[in-house]
Amino acid sequence: MTSMKSLASMASMANMADDKVDSDISQSSHSGHSMISVASSLYLEMVPFNLRGRAEWWELRREEIKICEKIAEGSNGIINKVKWRGSECVVKYLRHNDNDIEYEDLINEISVISHLRHPRLVLFLGACTLNEPLMLLYEYMPNGSLDSYYSRMSHKYSKIWKPTPKYMYRWIMELTQAIYFLHNCYYPIMHRDIKPSNILLDDDLHIKLTDFGLSRTIKRKHDIYKMSGCTGTLRYMAPEILFNNGKDYNLMIDIYSLALNYWFIATGKRPFNEIDKNPHIIHLIKEGFRPNIGDIPDNIDLKRLITRMWDTCPEMRPDIKEVFDEITIITEKIEKDDMNASATSRKCTIM
Repeated sequence: MTSMKSLASMASMANMADDKVDSDISQSSHSGHSMISVASSLYLEMVPFNLRGRAEWWELRREEIKICEKIAEGSNGIINKVKWRGSECVVKYLRHNDNDIEYEDLINEISVISHLRHPRLVLFLGACTLNEPLMLLYEYMPNGSLDSYYSRMSHKYSKIWKPTPKYMYRWIMELTQAIYFLHNCYYPIMHRDIKPSNILLDDDLHIKLTDFGLSRTIKRKHDIYKMSGCTGTLRYMAPEILFNNGKDYNLMIDIYSLALNYWFIATGKRPFNEIDKNPHIIHLIKEGFRPNIGDIPDNIDLKRLITRMWDTCPEMRPDIKEVFDEITIITEKIEKDDMNASATSRKCTIM
């Protein structure tokens, strides 16, 4: 078993290594980004996982977590609202710990999210790993997922609901900020499962991205990631994953998924809604079949950007910096037009 002395030695080595990545951290901090050093995590990977929580200070005492009502339940996992040290939080845990794939995803989620801090990522507060069930503790997001929020609003108004331009562009920008941060970490991170049910809303209807169970860290931004089998959610999955057996892809898969999420945010419709009844649509996707870009409210710049982002060829898609820059220009123009319209309205009222 690794001694506390050796853990302290590793921490000291990690602090020395941190100096090498200061420039990367300072680059991200100018836009509100911060990241716990990846260099530290590389040393701590030498520590057995059941001790790593103590070494990294995220291992929690299970008795401090008071389970309250259930929020969501799937075939493999459960999310409960809890009380922890006087605060409302949520815990995520498996229904059965003997499912190796789901268990590995939770371990991977801890390994990724425990080193990340950003205003557009749901805050990881810690985990219980020393006993079963394995539990992950997160901040509570009172307005639930974007997916469920749209469903509630559609039910309320008895029609497909879509947000006002204010919220539409806010959510598109905030989601872009989350991916911009992930793709520009010291070792870039592919989320690999960007979808409305993994985008959560806080009290003030600002969004935060969650669920890093499928995320992967790559050594260099343009590296090709190789694996066997498909991953992610079918309707948001890039063609190169669908049709290449999940092999040979890179950060561009997130750009494709981002485009479909933009389309959902703008229209209130699920992309490829026919996919459940007609699996052959998957093959049409390979040939370039996409949701109707004309359904997006009139903004030619946004439509052009989305069309480029969901291109079948990954090399033709813009990277996240270009996406971020273009979304910034689009949103600033919308805000300026709104200000001018308000000023004109006030002037007419006075006259």
